[in-house]
Amino acid sequence: DDKVLIGSFLATGLNSPVYNTSWLYFHTISLYWRLMGNASQALNCLFQSYLLSPSNVKDLTYLSMALLLYNSQLNINEAIYLLYESLSIDPNGLILTHFTLGNAMARKGH
Repeated sequence: DDKVLIGSFLATGLNSPVYNTSWLYFHTISLYWRLMGNASQALNCLFQSYLLSPSNVKDLTYLSMALLLYNSQLNINEAIYLLYESLSIDPNGLILTHFTLGNAMARKGH
């Protein structure tokens, strides 16, 4: 199965000091956990990615966490908060950040 192959490939990086200290590595692992349907593990990986990321890319981690929470449809307020945090780092931001913020605000009735 391709998912198992990808998972085992990513797991080998956990033993490597080059990868297990990389924000991008943990960001990538979060995508694997999303693919597997484990949002909690994906969020844990994104938090680790946030802790390791340089300040100029923290907006990407905020956006990814916000998308995960937004898609759960249970944590809209938290998603909105993270989207604003993302935009505070890069006000021009990614179009996806603005688009998701608009959708989240509309879902809340604002």
